[in-house]
Amino acid sequence: MVAVSPRTASADVTVVVAAHRAAATLDATLASVVAQTVPAVAVTVVDDASPDDTAAVAERWGDRLPLTVVRFQTNRGPAAARDHAIRMATTALVAILDADDVWLPDHLESMTATYERAGGLVTADVLRWIPGSAVGARTFADQVPLPPAGAQGTAIYRHNFVFSGTLFARDDYVTVGGMRDEFRGPEDWDLWIRMIRTGLVVSRPDHPTVLYRLAAGSLSNRDLEQIDAELAVLAAAAREAADPDERRAIRHATRRVRARRALFAGYDAAGAGDATRARRLAFAGLLTGRRFTARRVAVRLAAMTIAPRLGAAMRDEKRHQPRWWLARS
Repeated sequence: MVAVSPRTASADVTVVVAAHRAAATLDATLASVVAQTVPAVAVTVVDDASPDDTAAVAERWGDRLPLTVVRFQTNRGPAAARDHAIRMATTALVAILDADDVWLPDHLESMTATYERAGGLVTADVLRWIPGSAVGARTFADQVPLPPAGAQGTAIYRHNFVFSGTLFARDDYVTVGGMRDEFRGPEDWDLWIRMIRTGLVVSRPDHPTVLYRLAAGSLSNRDLEQIDAELAVLAAAAREAADPDERRAIRHATRRVRARRALFAGYDAAGAGDATRARRLAFAGLLTGRRFTARRVAVRLAAMTIAPRLGAAMRDEKRHQPRWWLARS
């Protein structure tokens, strides 16, 4: 018989899972919470009006987890679902978990140890994962290093270096007003911006503790709706920013995002057979972004001005290659 050591006492953490149409993935997600070397005090799953058996799947874990399942009658989006669960929490700390991701067994142990040392926001390091296909060779930290503490207040606009699965103090969350449900997609980015603005510093464990699920066969790129939501986040940040360096960083970031929007709009136009419009959009993107545009976006915009249909076809081919998604930053 193999001796099993008793688990460490529970961490003062509530795990928050916003779930919509998650019946197919939620068992694996909650099993990974059960397997933690340091268990959580509470787990709250908010079923955001799923048409499938999401809530029933969650409730099956009630004898293995300190579980509360909340059912929304109408779909309100992930920001509202997470906000409801966080405001219900009675623990000092909150850990976000997406309903299709999986924690490695030492996730909470590593995250809480980092918080005890550094405070602020503790974001996870991540491996991209396509079940049945592959796990990415490079971690999120390899691709997106954390900026120094003094630079994070402006760097957060250039690239969202905070993974959605982050641990933080509930009181810090409430202080900034929580998640805002007008932003669907980048709602977590909006939250991190406002939390970092208060002086909170982002830190990260020194190894990956999350498998970030990518669904093979249904992979998609950022579409115009997502990019428009990012522009809305930046517009809100610009209205609320008081620091001149921060406002400058927001202006530069806005130009980068608008250039990327022009690229994806150009792809759509080329795919619809309108090469003239695709070229015009690509030229506009190059002018908009100028020196603030990411190099890979600038190269693709330039290619679109020459051969828009070929550029769109190459993009569409890549979107169906798992290795391309596993390598993305």
